[in-house]
Amino acid sequence: MGNTDLRKLTKKERQLRDMVESIEQFVNQFQEARDRGSVPARLKKLDEVYDSFCDVRADIEILLEECDTDDEEMKEVPPAVREQAMAARAKQRSEQSSKILKAFIQQYFRLKQALEAFMHGPGSSSQLDPGPTNNPPTAASPMRVKLPELKIPTFRGSLMEWVTFRDTFKTLIVDNPHLTDIDRFTYLRTSLAGEALQQIASIDLTADNYSIAWRSLESRYANKKLLVKSHIDALFAVNPMKKESFEALNHVIGEFEKHLHMLTKLGENTQDWNTLLAHMLASKLDPTTQRLWETQHRSTDVPKTTKGAEKTLEVQ
Repeated sequence: MGNTDLRKLTKKERQLRDMVESIEQFVNQFQEARDRGSVPARLKKLDEVYDSFCDVRADIEILLEECDTDDEEMKEVPPAVREQAMAARAKQRSEQSSKILKAFIQQYFRLKQALEAFMHGPGSSSQLDPGPTNNPPTAASPMRVKLPELKIPTFRGSLMEWVTFRDTFKTLIVDNPHLTDIDRFTYLRTSLAGEALQQIASIDLTADNYSIAWRSLESRYANKKLLVKSHIDALFAVNPMKKESFEALNHVIGEFEKHLHMLTKLGENTQDWNTLLAHMLASKLDPTTQRLWETQHRSTDVPKTTKGAEKTLEVQ
């Protein structure tokens, strides 16, 4: 992937933004008699755009990371300076991407709430939270629609899944200003299973207890030493190839890259592990593939890993 792919992804992201802007225009100009029949289609399209936008934004982040790694000018910079510069660049890019995603999610929730209110009408008891009186909603007590269904990965207590779950949950739920703490706690319970759910099972479902439940999970799973250890153990535990095949080779490489990505996210400088990683990865090859690679690799230089499946055993 390169600049052409980045331009395509950026253009697609812009098209998705335009679709959301069109839906927002529909909401702002909504007329009950004229527009209510087309609300379900707008709701469906909004959810589709949301899913696509999250995927495209993730692809853009990955591509930008790869562009940083392959930056020829940075390779000429002394290692210490390069590491510092790339860390600063990665932090800036992460903050910018997070800002973009949060703004989009806020817009998504606002439009979804409005469309659901339009679809069910101002007096629909099936969509409104019961209140102490039957007074209509006001600016001081806004109408609450049922919680939208969000695609949050289920967390069952595996240390290797914690960082992904934590980051997704914080982006979609914790940092969402349209949700109350009881909403957040509800989402939290429904996105846990197994050991993780047992961790907070005894905590009553109340707004005040949401922060207690979240801190309980963090105290159990946000242990950097154990998180790093689990991903390193997983690297050593990758099953070696039994016979020559593209699928098996792709699987081994994919497992290595997945755990290395998480280790980098945890702050480990995996670039310094190149020689060891190349040796580990070569040891996972079946005899035929290993013989073919050794035949091709005639250089006396020590093999090192580089990012990307097609370059994994390429000498730098």
